[in-house]
Amino acid sequence: MARVTVTANDSWTVSIPAEATWVHSDKMSGDGNGEINITVDVNPRADARTATVTVTTKGGVSKTIAISQDSAKSSLTLSPSTLAFNADGTVKAA
Repeated sequence: MARVTVTANDSWTVSIPAEATWVHSDKMSGDGNGEINITVDVNPRADARTATVTVTTKGGVSKTIAISQDSAKSSLTLSPSTLAFNADGTVKAA
């Protein structure tokens, strides 16, 4: 969890892009000064990812928070790891 301090003299809203389903805010709005806690889901992919969270006041002032998350370590499993075929091209029974 990362805490973000909001300093404002107006009410505000938090927006997270629809495609950033892995980013979460504990509050989606507030009035005046406050805090929001940003969390992210575990990244199971071998690709890093980014998103932008926007906080906008009722008066139209916007500020953004750039979110980045490291990739998971690349992994690979094969099962079975051995295949046996008959002379006619069919798979041998185990």
